[in-house]
Amino acid sequence: GTNGQPGCIRYCSGFSISVAGGCGSAGQVARWSKERLTAVDHPRRVLSYEMVDCNIGFKSTVEIVPDGTGCVIEWGFSVDPVESWTLDDLVQKYELVLVSAARKMEDSVGSVE
Repeated sequence: GTNGQPGCIRYCSGFSISVAGGCGSAGQVARWSKERLTAVDHPRRVLSYEMVDCNIGFKSTVEIVPDGTGCVIEWGFSVDPVESWTLDDLVQKYELVLVSAARKMEDSVGSVE
């Protein structure tokens, strides 16, 4: 599809921290996904994606919300159950990933100003 238009598919890959919390190459597993852009709402600044193929199992929505002095990025997602993981395992794993993603976004915005 056309980049930035609903229907386009992007490929994302990287490394994810292991369930045990290891950070070295022995504790990392390559993660990947193919994501289809399903909706773009420019006035509300909302992007919605769905995973069409992946080894991580989640769907997400990104929304930019004005907060009076600037904006806040709200990133919501749903995750399929992971066999043998407790809810706490899942929250801990994705919390680390989301904090890292948020830092990268903040650094990127800070470098543009």
